[in-house]
Parts: sequence; C-alpha cells; structure tokens
Amino acid sequence: DVGTTGVVASGRSPRLRWPGRAALPARRRAPGRPGLLSPATAQHLREPAGNAVFISDRITYTLDATAIVVDRATILGSMMEIRTERAVTGLSLRWGAAG
Repeated sequence: DVGTTGVVASGRSPRLRWPGRAALPARRRAPGRPGLLSPATAQHLREPAGNAVFISDRITYTLDATAIVVDRATILGSMMEIRTERAVTGLSLRWGAAG
C-alpha cells in the first residue's frame, strides 16, 4: 500500500509522510517511454485518446529498497520535444516545450 499525503522538508533531507509513517527517500527510478494516450487519461486531459505521449513511471525507494512512492507522469507529445546530438566524444540530450 504505497502513497503519500505530502512531502515535508526537514533540513537537507526531505521526508515523505503519510498516516503513521515517515520515510527518508534514498533513490528514485524514473524510466520514460513513448506511449499512446489512454481513454481515461484522454478524458481527464481533454485530448483525443490514442495521441502520442511520453510516459514516466517514477518509483522512490528507501535505503532498504522499499518502494514508498509510485507515480506516473503523462506528457502530451504535442507539448514536448526531445532532441539528441551524437558526436564521437559524447552525447547531448535536451528536452523542452515543443515548438
């Protein structure tokens, strides 16, 4: 049962709090992938279902690898652009508002 009622700044270490519990976040995993806008999310965003989106499922863990926050960000493809430049000596990755 994962969820939060808020994030409270405590010095330099934010603590996540929910009824009867507090946890110190240690790391976050946030893989992103392209997808299609689901009918439920499309209705909420007032956009057509099936449009291109970027989906990021983020999971925050404690030091003992317990998942304490799970959330999903859905970014409309029409609102975001990802650009990459590759060279022999490196890679540049930038993202921002489309346009």
